[in-house]
Amino acid sequence: MVDFKKLREESIRQARKDVKQSFSRDLLVIQAVNSVEELNTVINMLVNRLREWYGFYNPEFVKEMHSTEEFAAGIVSAEKKKDSMGADIEKKDNDIILALAKQIASLHKLKKDLTGYLENTMQEVCPNLNAVAGSFIGARLLAFAGSLKNLSEMTSSTVQLLGAEKALFRHLHGQGKSPKHGILVNHELVINAQFREKGKIARALADKIAIASKVDYFKGDFVGDKLRAELEKRFK
Repeated sequence: MVDFKKLREESIRQARKDVKQSFSRDLLVIQAVNSVEELNTVINMLVNRLREWYGFYNPEFVKEMHSTEEFAAGIVSAEKKKDSMGADIEKKDNDIILALAKQIASLHKLKKDLTGYLENTMQEVCPNLNAVAGSFIGARLLAFAGSLKNLSEMTSSTVQLLGAEKALFRHLHGQGKSPKHGILVNHELVINAQFREKGKIARALADKIAIASKVDYFKGDFVGDKLRAELEKRFK
């Protein structure tokens, strides 16, 4: 006779074991880079709102400040010029604007902390990918792939187009040219290249990234500097 109670307990134990074994630190990298990107979106939206709002009171300061980080921090300590063309608002109105500026400044601090964590974790978990692609682009590649395992199993041509899925979909339906690169367009080697060379460099970069991700996944030796040097020698 089947002991359903013991069967249930064993199933629960096995499920817990499977969940624990499915975790790997590359998943933390993905959470971190997604958080940084979401913070960027939130900060930019709030800063645009703050510029418009604070502009009623001190338009000269808004016009002078271009850095979003310095803008929010500067409002906290800024003093309105006596000859400012801005309106004279009540203290309670100014206080809530300052409160928003302080929150934006704290979001910048959180973004800085997350970025530092991301860089350190990438060096620990994916040192070769980090060396070739850089911490942020490498982490975004992991996010698009879903995991280091998935990335390591991809061909270089697939790596090259990660982040260009919408453009590729349009091309397959006859609505545009075939994309030459996805997120790799933000890599410094691609950014600094002439337009006609960007696709060629993205292909070579994807080749090295495919190698780097495989070495990282299978815990091989560090070859990231060598892979990066080969790219720079070829294209710089």
